[in-house]
Amino acid sequence: LLGDEADEVAPVCRLLLGMELDPDAAAFLGGIEGEAREQILAQRLRRVLEAIAERRPTAVLIDDAQWIDQSSLRLLESVAGASLASPLLFLIVYRPEVEPAIRAALAPH
Repeated sequence: LLGDEADEVAPVCRLLLGMELDPDAAAFLGGIEGEAREQILAQRLRRVLEAIAERRPTAVLIDDAQWIDQSSLRLLESVAGASLASPLLFLIVYRPEVEPAIRAALAPH
C-alpha cells in the first residue's frame, strides 16, 4: 500500500492504536515531543489515509467525538484537510452540545 514509506508510517499507526513499538521506533518517537510530534503523527496518518483513498473512495467514521481531547482534535483537524485533495469522507458523530468546538476545528481555513 505504501511501498517504501511503510517503515516510516507503521510506527505511527502502532502508536495511535496503542500497540507496542519496536525499539528503534520508540527511540525515534520518544525523542520528539509536543508540536513536532503532533505534526509527524498528522503527516504520516494523512499519508496512510491518502494511500487508501488512492485505491478507492474511503469513509472514516469517528464516533463519540464529544470525548475527543484537544490533541486528538488538532490531529483530526490536520488529517481532515487531506480530504480536500483525496476521495475521503469524514463522518464525525458527536452530541450537539459540543458542536461549536468541533465545527470550529474542522471549518475550512
